[in-house]
Amino acid sequence: MKKYIIIIISFLCSIQSWGQIEYNAIKLEADNWYASVTNTDGTTSLTNPKTIEFPDYNYCITGIFKKGQLCEGEIAEFYDTSDAMPQLILRGTVQYIANRTTIKGIMYKNSEYGICCTYGTFIVSNSPDHHMIYKAKKSGQLSITCSDAEYYMGHICNCLTAVRIKGQSGIAMYGAKMKNSYNDYYSPLSEELIILYGYTDLANLLISSGNNARLHWSQGRHRDFKGTVFCEIKADKTLNFILLDGEKSGSSNSHKSIKVYEDGSKLCMELFDTPGSQIKKEIIIVPDKNLIDIHSYWDIKAYLSNMSEIRWYLRNGDSFIGNATYEVKTSNDGKSETIREQLTTGIYTYANGDYFEGDMSQGFYCGFPVSGTIHFKDGSSVDGNWLKEYNLTESQYQHISTLRYPSEARNSALAFYNDNLYQRYIEEAQTAKEQMRYQEAKELYLAAKALRPDAEAWDEILAEIEELLVEDSFRQEMIQKYGDHYGSMIAEGNIEIGMSKSMVVDAFSTDPVLSIIYKVSNMTDSSNKVHEIWEYDFNQFERYIRESEGAEEIAYKVLNKLGSSIGLDLRREFDRVVKYKYLDFKDDVLVDLKINQRSEVEDELHEAMWLWNMVSRFF
Repeated sequence: MKKYIIIIISFLCSIQSWGQIEYNAIKLEADNWYASVTNTDGTTSLTNPKTIEFPDYNYCITGIFKKGQLCEGEIAEFYDTSDAMPQLILRGTVQYIANRTTIKGIMYKNSEYGICCTYGTFIVSNSPDHHMIYKAKKSGQLSITCSDAEYYMGHICNCLTAVRIKGQSGIAMYGAKMKNSYNDYYSPLSEELIILYGYTDLANLLISSGNNARLHWSQGRHRDFKGTVFCEIKADKTLNFILLDGEKSGSSNSHKSIKVYEDGSKLCMELFDTPGSQIKKEIIIVPDKNLIDIHSYWDIKAYLSNMSEIRWYLRNGDSFIGNATYEVKTSNDGKSETIREQLTTGIYTYANGDYFEGDMSQGFYCGFPVSGTIHFKDGSSVDGNWLKEYNLTESQYQHISTLRYPSEARNSALAFYNDNLYQRYIEEAQTAKEQMRYQEAKELYLAAKALRPDAEAWDEILAEIEELLVEDSFRQEMIQKYGDHYGSMIAEGNIEIGMSKSMVVDAFSTDPVLSIIYKVSNMTDSSNKVHEIWEYDFNQFERYIRESEGAEEIAYKVLNKLGSSIGLDLRREFDRVVKYKYLDFKDDVLVDLKINQRSEVEDELHEAMWLWNMVSRFF
């Protein structure tokens, strides 16, 4: 008998869980519990075990006996001897409770798929008064009743199954005959279910479980599932777990996590962290959960076919809510599929607060969608291809294409546009100025100044244009007054014999100094005709300045001092550059003229008088 005991115990010890987390956890708990209740103190363990056989009833008991009964605190074993090889049916520590013999340990029972084990406390008896009698002739049939079960290890359809009965009750199983390559299943069990079916009715416990369940598998795209499971036992005695709402996770080559959940009457699928994709999270919403069969709860194609809305949340902080189309491509070997989604109408929101409302599939410009309306974060909005109106150059287009947000692109495009417009205004203004279209040039310069107020010395440019406008106005006035020939000469400050006195006065009005540097006198010729003589006289100029005794005198003194500091003598400079030294009018007509011959550089009267004019204006 001892040989049989060793063989059976060795066989039982070899039944180790080769499953994953959940089944192993319960099995380990049960084994630890069993080890704790069979750890004897060793006070009588030196006594050799004794076996008492009950051949009339086909069982035997092996244990430590004292005074004709099993010793409390020692290990006892009960065997079924109806077969050639005894079968262990109970093993554990002996206790006496209310004079009843109890065994705290494991009860073993054969089933179609293997040995089933109940961990707990058992009342044993073989007499009508429910006591143990150890004399074979006086004993009866062995009775084993479980008074307090802790764990149960069994089988469902050849799948190892564990039930935690106390504490956080639950059922876990592992086996090769699960469909879809699931390796491990766990679901909490309510106390009511255990009472209703009993802890050994694994089939009904399994079918009734499924809330807050967990599944693990070693093949396929994902490793773990948490959620609601519909469990069924197929006609071929295989298990099938239909996944309903919950979460899959642990993928190595697909979405890191997928969730399916109900939102009112809607059904939603969330996909997280697609490898190689900028999409952080995707949500596909089906408007009515009844559109999805329970066998298709995790079929992304079923969701895409019935979706009412799709949502993308990108890694860069952007998002999209709207509609999409999709296409499925099958690999050449037919073993895999690739799903490609195309966003269509909806709202694409940028991380900075800009958003686009329209069709995302109908065209882009510089990388931004244009078939709809862009709403900028400042509250403004624009329809259509809003960037095209800025008339970007190729290099500017390429630069805009690198920018992240529409607001940023608009600001940059506007800067480019203004730069282009500024250059155009400047070029057109210069052309207008060269062609003596001074009013047009002024308007173009003012437009350029409005774009870039600090780009040029605008006061000087505009002052020059104003002077040119005055000169041009004077030219037109003179031409209208005296005709093209004389009018043009007078506008340039030039005179010639034959001009009237009024023409000369108008010509000299082009420079305020000319009116005060001539001494005027009269003379009578041989024909008794009166001549009015204008002679250049610098002293005349100085007398005028002294007599003015005001700002002009001060300006002259400043000018004279300034000229002396740089080696200029004003008298000599005036003498050198005054073109007309002598004018003779007869009957208000210029009849004689003496011209000071000068070099080409000295030909402009303003060369010598410019500083005086500037200072006099200042004062």
